[in-house]
Amino acid sequence: MAAPTSVKDVLNPALYNNDDVEVYFYQQRKQWPWTRGGVHALSWVFFACGLVLIFGLLNLRDILLDRRRLGYTLANNNKNRVLSSERSLFDRMSLHFRAFCYLRSSVTGLATTSFGLGALILAGFIYPLLYVFSQHPYYEREPRFGPPPLTGRSGMIALAMTPFIILLGMKANLISMVTGMGHEKLNVLHRWLGFVCGFFSLVHSVPYIVEPLKNGGWAKLAENFNHVTYWNGVGALVCMFWLTFGSLNFIRYTSFLPSFLPSILSTRR
Repeated sequence: MAAPTSVKDVLNPALYNNDDVEVYFYQQRKQWPWTRGGVHALSWVFFACGLVLIFGLLNLRDILLDRRRLGYTLANNNKNRVLSSERSLFDRMSLHFRAFCYLRSSVTGLATTSFGLGALILAGFIYPLLYVFSQHPYYEREPRFGPPPLTGRSGMIALAMTPFIILLGMKANLISMVTGMGHEKLNVLHRWLGFVCGFFSLVHSVPYIVEPLKNGGWAKLAENFNHVTYWNGVGALVCMFWLTFGSLNFIRYTSFLPSFLPSILSTRR
């Protein structure tokens, strides 16, 4: 019996049989079916935009406060005067909190990232980690019912991180304009967010290998890789792996060129 027209394109037609009515109704009963997988990307977008908004409001408050104090100083014609009497409790608490966040670890072998930046990086990793792994199921009841939900959540979050990685790596970017932080400070977040994105890209890829191995062995895995869709994913993963782990210091400072090539290239110039 042919499936109704509305059943078409419920899943990727290159990998799944969309004429199966049972698959269609299974996807329809899911809270987040395959066609609505973009909702997982919104979770990270809201989280990241919320952080930018918080730091942007704090930056706006500092700008307005500095403008008011500068105007008071100029009006009194006393540039050396400090308005200690007008500093509120919030100002004093903010001063001590910033001093704590600027502290760096002096233990040998540990990264020199400040405590505040380290806490921000940790939050940016723990939140998507909990979002991806705290929800169930990880796999569908049967492979024909669709891709593993674990891959959808992790893949969409990794995809949503990409615009923020690009923004944080630029010298002139919107995040610097809103938060008042220089690009040299945001570049640290650019690098660490790239590592987080690479991690969730691996989480997205592994179930596509584990599932066919469990449900058909190596023959089923080889059958899946006959589809060009799988090879597109492999190419993207290889590029992501190189961009992520190729930025490590011991790789960046290692020359893979033979010793005679730099001299040849310099003479040709």
